[in-house]
Amino acid sequence: MRQHIITIVILTSILNLAFGAGTVRAGLKPAPTDAHAFGAVGDGKADDTAAIQKAVDATAGLVQFPKGVYRITKPIVIELDKVGYASISGGAVAQILMAGPGPALKFVGTHFKSADPEGFSNDVWERQRMPLVDGVAIEGGHPEAIGIEVVGTMELTVTRVHVRNVLHAIHLVGNNRNVLVSDCHLYENRGIGIFYDNVNLHQSNITGCHISYNRGGGGVSRAATCATFTSPAVTSKAT
Repeated sequence: MRQHIITIVILTSILNLAFGAGTVRAGLKPAPTDAHAFGAVGDGKADDTAAIQKAVDATAGLVQFPKGVYRITKPIVIELDKVGYASISGGAVAQILMAGPGPALKFVGTHFKSADPEGFSNDVWERQRMPLVDGVAIEGGHPEAIGIEVVGTMELTVTRVHVRNVLHAIHLVGNNRNVLVSDCHLYENRGIGIFYDNVNLHQSNITGCHISYNRGGGGVSRAATCATFTSPAVTSKAT
């Protein structure tokens, strides 16, 4: 009987070590990548700009947003060469309310060469590849608000994102290589759903997206160069 009691105590201790710390952390203290850990409130009223930017600049890589409305007044700038691999995740329960002009999320990379593998510097592969936005809703709260803007990126991946009531939902400028947008809702925006604005791409793939009621067009390419383009509904405009 004593041996059984000792065995139960040992097993209980092992389970506490395996799961207890995570439970305590989840209940009392936000995880290190949680935007709340950096002071974000997510009540739709407080200005969470500084807190979210601090979370990005902490170079944790992944910034997670628990359920809530995160009001910002300036663009959250993700400088990939500075912060390294970056991922913004909201689990489809978080909304970013852009209450100021410019993009809610702005990714800045340093690759301005071709898509030829020999043209990539090591830092692009080691720090910048595949910036990801997943499971986030972006709502415009300013006439000049934009959803996501990117420049100089490699393998930008936007998945399961909802963007509404902004000027342009996704704005691509300058060099951006191998862009992937999938399973997104880009709906009811004043400008363009996906705007290829004087951009140089090697590949751009848009799949499984709901892009509608964008007054300037679902997808518009203006003075853009794209070697391979896959999308059912993108138009071109000459400049």
